[in-house]
Amino acid sequence: MEFNNNKNYKVGYQNPPIETRFKKGVSGNRKGRPKGHKNFNTKLKYFLDGKISITNAGETVEATKSDAILLQLTNKAAQGDNKAIKTLLPKMEALYNADAERTARAFSKTDMEILKDFLDENANN
Repeated sequence: MEFNNNKNYKVGYQNPPIETRFKKGVSGNRKGRPKGHKNFNTKLKYFLDGKISITNAGETVEATKSDAILLQLTNKAAQGDNKAIKTLLPKMEALYNADAERTARAFSKTDMEILKDFLDENANN
């Protein structure tokens, strides 16, 4: 190992010479991160929001790529594609459960009692 001017400082693995170290206040990456550099999620959202022309039921419409993907997935599931069905079923279940939960919370117990009384009274009509 070499010794630097300082008698107590050893130059070697993870101990660079003092003269070649970064000086205080000077960055090792002078250019830094380029402005406008986008991460993966930002790029993915940008591309999925891009517009394309699709034909659905003989009609050509412009839609986002994410809409086209969902349309393809639902069409394949409706045609009996097992992979599409397995992908779509959990999403459908969560969607319908959330809707039912939201509807159940929308009515208070008093509201439900009033509706039940109304239905009981008008059951004969």
